[in-house]
Amino acid sequence: MFFIPQSKTDLIHTNFIESQLEDEKELFDSFKKLNSSAQLHYLADLFNRDEEKNVLEWIVDSPLCDYGTALLIFWRAQPDFYTQFADKSEAGYEKDTYRLLQKILGNYRDGKYKKARIKYLPQEDGQDIENNYPDQKWEIPEEFKWGNHGRAVISMEKINNFLFNLRHQWKEMQRQRKRNKRRKNNRS
Repeated sequence: MFFIPQSKTDLIHTNFIESQLEDEKELFDSFKKLNSSAQLHYLADLFNRDEEKNVLEWIVDSPLCDYGTALLIFWRAQPDFYTQFADKSEAGYEKDTYRLLQKILGNYRDGKYKKARIKYLPQEDGQDIENNYPDQKWEIPEEFKWGNHGRAVISMEKINNFLFNLRHQWKEMQRQRKRNKRRKNNRS
């Protein structure tokens, strides 16, 4: 398991998730403060794909980008839809996403994703790996469908949420036990 420290999750939330930063240089300066593959994965996992595509390109172009992270970005972009386009001019207003997908494929073919330590399994993420789109102009590599059996990325936020839910379930079990005891005593 890869652990993201609270300071980095705060940086990611403040600058990329909750922020409305318009200045690309300022945003890129914040991006450069991320210094591990796990931090890039955490950002990619939370990032709204309808927002600035440059952030996703920075991630896939980074030497820190893990194969599992590249797969996460690739599959969440719903690549089956884009297989109908032979090039970015055919993709029209979808050209930015098409270009991002092709960049990931090119980086993969060039051996850029040497690290494959972060877990990403497309089917576990709810992705449909069976490309049934008619008139495909390019193929999704078979190995992309297999995913990457690495280690999970976890943040303090996820740990705190897990503990909160566990405490909530425990309290609910105790309440139910008391209710059952009262019912039993009332019947006697």
